[in-house]
Amino acid sequence: MSLKVFTSNINYNGGNGFDITVKSGDFDFAPTWDMVWSHKNGTLSDDEYVEKYTKLMEDSYNRFPHKWEKLLSKEKVTLLCYCKKGKFCHRRLLAELLHLNFDNVEYIGEVNSKGELIQKYIGEQ
Repeated sequence: MSLKVFTSNINYNGGNGFDITVKSGDFDFAPTWDMVWSHKNGTLSDDEYVEKYTKLMEDSYNRFPHKWEKLLSKEKVTLLCYCKKGKFCHRRLLAELLHLNFDNVEYIGEVNSKGELIQKYIGEQ
């Protein structure tokens, strides 16, 4: 079975939304508060954020394999966070990590609150 991954703002109201924020979501897929605030105040660059988030997800995968198996066994999921479309964002990072590291995962792109595709994923951007 293949997993189709979409990304969207937290205002998405489809049935397959998965909140991956440190504020209100599943902490095992979320960045830390320190990462969020350091990036917002400019003391953590995009590249540093990617490096830290990737390491955080590797650790999460090793510590919580059951959560990752559950995610990877779905047919469709929309990763949600509070960032606006087009901004640097960990929901896209996680979608890309899933797409690049698991053969059965396809990252489709960003959808609006109604689930309509508004930006197709075309590879690393």
